[in-house]
Amino acid sequence: MRYSRQNPDEKSFFIDTHAHLDFPQFDGDRDEVIERAKSFGVVRIINPGVDLESSQRAIKLSENYYHVFAAVGIHPHETANLPDDWLERLEHLACHPKVVAIGEIGLDFYRDLSPRDTQKRVFSAQIELAKRLSLPMILHIRNAHNHVKKILEEHGYFKGVMHAYSGDEKFLSWALDKGFYVGFGGPITFKNYKKHYLVRMTPLERILSETDCPYLSPHPYRGKRNEPARIPLIVEKIAEVCGKTLSETANTIAKNAEKLFGIPAPAKAKSVKSLGQNFLINPKIADRIANLSGEGELCVEIGPGKGILTERLVNRFSRVIALELDEDLVRLLWGKFENLFVVHMDFLRADISRISRFYDTKAVVVGNIPYSVTSPILFHILAHRTAIKEALLMVQREVAERLLASPGSKTYGIPTVILGRHFTIKRCFNVSPANFSPQPEVTSTVIKLIPRKEPLCPDVDDELFSKVVHKAFAHRRKTLANNLKESFPEIYESLLGEYAGLRAEQLNIMDFCEICKKLRNFS
Repeated sequence: MRYSRQNPDEKSFFIDTHAHLDFPQFDGDRDEVIERAKSFGVVRIINPGVDLESSQRAIKLSENYYHVFAAVGIHPHETANLPDDWLERLEHLACHPKVVAIGEIGLDFYRDLSPRDTQKRVFSAQIELAKRLSLPMILHIRNAHNHVKKILEEHGYFKGVMHAYSGDEKFLSWALDKGFYVGFGGPITFKNYKKHYLVRMTPLERILSETDCPYLSPHPYRGKRNEPARIPLIVEKIAEVCGKTLSETANTIAKNAEKLFGIPAPAKAKSVKSLGQNFLINPKIADRIANLSGEGELCVEIGPGKGILTERLVNRFSRVIALELDEDLVRLLWGKFENLFVVHMDFLRADISRISRFYDTKAVVVGNIPYSVTSPILFHILAHRTAIKEALLMVQREVAERLLASPGSKTYGIPTVILGRHFTIKRCFNVSPANFSPQPEVTSTVIKLIPRKEPLCPDVDDELFSKVVHKAFAHRRKTLANNLKESFPEIYESLLGEYAGLRAEQLNIMDFCEICKKLRNFS
């Protein structure tokens, strides 16, 4: 039975990972097209740009619809006659909070609308941009697969999707081996399509669904304007070819999009309560936190929940970027305040450094942190510390005690040392369980993390420091020397002399720095 509006599979959610809704073909009914897609279960859409202007339009579209995301790039057809500052302008656009990829980019030697050398030069520059920003690529390739392969191998970057796949079996095998995803669209539904074996050859865990609208409308709409509402027909065909159910196929593709682009899959959005969020309900506590956050140009809020803190932050900052994983809460806050931009995204997938670059200012990070992901969030903030003015976080009191612990105490450990090297950490105040709904079983503490102008012992390599600290605390009952001797045998004897009998919790941050310096001298 064909998937139809009259007989939808309500358990299935669909993703259109490639739609050009900014194109003039949709100028007369764009809102209706996007709403119609929702009625067919298309809950996520990625709109790639094809030039600077189209990329700007893609971003604007993403700002108008919470479930639409953008990609920015220069299509091979548009690579001739670019302005001198095109790459700088594209990089700025790529830092927007809702940009999830660089695309569509690549080579097209079928139409040759731009000189081939120019296509290659612009393609190479955009690969390096994607690599620099750690963004996936949306690759357009026609009659140029070997050239693309050579260029990608030269740059050593293989993160992305082969859009509207048109290559042969050999190239597909190479792309899958390198970790690429593969996009299939309307052509696989055509009666004269001869390459279904390529769909079967691609693991379902690597397939993405796309319309490429307004083009390539699937059967039975071939030749008519395409739109995201027709994604179910494409997914249905993928399911048929792969021997899977429609629901399994659709939901796997949604998870694939989440893995590659960081877009929350619908199933994850529905189970977000498993993260253990406890919502602040006391306005006086919200006032205290807002006052401590200060004022400024940019605030990034982690998990705004129902917005009790958000509505105070928007009065103190020119722009508030609220990163929320729960889709219901995204809809609740969407458009509520003029200077609030709610992004449906996991904070752990958000690039705070790029957001800071887009708005050309450091961010104040504020959040009521779910207990179950506190450590990952703290270390994510650490990774983006140069883009952060300060972080004001409400955490479990036990976590605060650990971060503020002194050497020799039971709570002194890895987070104390690593975060303490890069931040000045201050306790602000405690918050009792009665101030939350649902009530947690423990007390919370508001802390402030202020990045140091430079880390303690700035000449010590961060990666080495982290490795030493983690190894040192691996077995708390063992001495420091015994914990380190397996990983760093060259320094074992030296440690015995200076730290004989000591355990990791007895050393301060500067002691760990000295150990790293010794290791550096041995290398």
